[in-house]
Amino acid sequence: MPVTIEGIKTRVKFSGVFDFRDLYRMVRDYLQDKGYVQGDSWKYMENYYSEKHSSNPKEGNTVWIWWRTFKKGDEGSTFYTQHIDIDFHARFLKDTEMVIDGEKRRLQKGELEILFSAYLNVDPDNKWSSHWLLKGFLDMYIRRIWRKRREAVKWTTIGDCMFMQSAVKDYFNIKKYYGAQKEMFYPQFGYKMNG
Repeated sequence: MPVTIEGIKTRVKFSGVFDFRDLYRMVRDYLQDKGYVQGDSWKYMENYYSEKHSSNPKEGNTVWIWWRTFKKGDEGSTFYTQHIDIDFHARFLKDTEMVIDGEKRRLQKGELEILFSAYLNVDPDNKWSSHWLLKGFLDMYIRRIWRKRREAVKWTTIGDCMFMQSAVKDYFNIKKYYGAQKEMFYPQFGYKMNG
């Protein structure tokens, strides 16, 4: 059984008017650029799709989409795989039309929540855990010998996930958090230079 090393779980929430098709393509293209989806495998990354149509016009539609993507380790290594899972959850979704730049476009209006999860799977093919000698050393290898490389790969995967979250926030014009600007509790001591 593969060993899972958790990376990060994060989300983006948006309520308003957006183009779901453009957002879908943007995230898919990003995954292809980073190597999490190879060739035509983007057609098979969607593990779940559910759409619920409501008879109440005020309620709108509810959509769930689950994407499960991965890429193999550096230089074709089969010892680990990097994973980014994305869940789209849209509520109160309705089609609407707007004029943008003199062109009439069909858009969607509603609430959208996108969940991102980044993690590593070590020994995904169970080569180490099924080997009579290596299975006793797997835990020690992951914790001690492979520690620096494990952390580097984990942070690369987290960086890919955070970059994707940032791109989605840019798409929705959502402000990003870059750390708190703290006000000092006590006044500063020292001299100010004039000039």
